[in-house]
Amino acid sequence: MKSAIVLCLLAALCTVNGAPTSNDMEILKIQVRNAKWAVDNIIRQLQRLRKETGEDTVMKVTKKWWDQMDSHREYTDLLLSALRNEVNAAKTAGKNVDDCYKKAVEGINTNNDVAHEAGNTCKKNAEDSITSNLGFIDNLIATGRALTTELDSIFMNCYASDDFRMQSCVIVELAKINSDVQTLETDAASAEATTLPVSNNVVLQATNCMRNAYGSIYAKNTAVMLAANDCIKTAGSGGSGGKSGESGKSGKSGKSGEESEESEEFEEFFERIDS
Repeated sequence: MKSAIVLCLLAALCTVNGAPTSNDMEILKIQVRNAKWAVDNIIRQLQRLRKETGEDTVMKVTKKWWDQMDSHREYTDLLLSALRNEVNAAKTAGKNVDDCYKKAVEGINTNNDVAHEAGNTCKKNAEDSITSNLGFIDNLIATGRALTTELDSIFMNCYASDDFRMQSCVIVELAKINSDVQTLETDAASAEATTLPVSNNVVLQATNCMRNAYGSIYAKNTAVMLAANDCIKTAGSGGSGGKSGESGKSGKSGKSGEESEESEEFEEFFERIDS
């Protein structure tokens, strides 16, 4: 195929007696310029694809992270609300549970900080992953730039005092480059079809990473709440024994309704995040 192209170009640029015409070099310059224009268009297309795919992927991952943080914030609010109800009920019963509350809040905040840091790591890993996975586009862009360099230097590399020899050299080299340009154009079209599944896979991996990061904190914060409950139960009581006992009974009775409502809220919350 390349040989046929070369022969056709040679025939088109020669007169009947075989000598090159005065316009042959101008025709070749136009053909080289057109080839450069085609390569530049492909490079711009690839650069746009690279930029838009990377930005879209990071945006989707960031949105997933925000969703996880919102769900976790809602979960934390439920925990702290339940903890405050426990503390208030215990105080009504005459117990000193400030230390229990303080330790529980510190534990929950520490666990939340760990979750947020892990979520941020998931996001950074996703950014690195999409950059790495789109490396094949960078390679195609580098190929395009190399072709541009070849086109820029084609006349210099083929320079000869004999016009026919110089033009023949340009024709042969241009035919080779045009073939490579066609290959690059095909690869660029394939790249567009490849980037979407690559991006979706990165987003999926990041989503699972974030679910694991925040999911592990649910169990840790539940353990904090259990420890707080034990702390509250064993906390010392104030006032006279009788008054304390009566207050404890009324607090316990009032708390059962609150605990039922809180339990329902937690069940609804976990049903939402599991769905």
